[in-house]
Amino acid sequence: MNSFDNIRKCDRKYHNMRIIYTESGSEKCHPVRVLNYSENGIYFENLHHIQPGAVLVFYSRGGELPAHVTDKNLTSFKSMARAEVKWCKDLKDREYPHFGIGTQYL
Repeated sequence: MNSFDNIRKCDRKYHNMRIIYTESGSEKCHPVRVLNYSENGIYFENLHHIQPGAVLVFYSRGGELPAHVTDKNLTSFKSMARAEVKWCKDLKDREYPHFGIGTQYL
């Protein structure tokens, strides 16, 4: 575990769920894997750095693996949440750039 693993105020639930996110104001969707979540936010790992303060919109299908997204309106998704990126850490133990990202629900 990393030193930033215990920042959340609520107990976390460890999970391995795939979701899709967009940055607020963007139509580009990015699939990611949520590794844990709590009542207050989501932790996921991403290939791209996201600036703290960015607002993300998460879409999920209740655990189904999201296929390649072609629906720009994302009407087929069953749940949605908005969150602010609170921190983004470079995970240096990887062979390629990878970032751990902590968000807080809005």
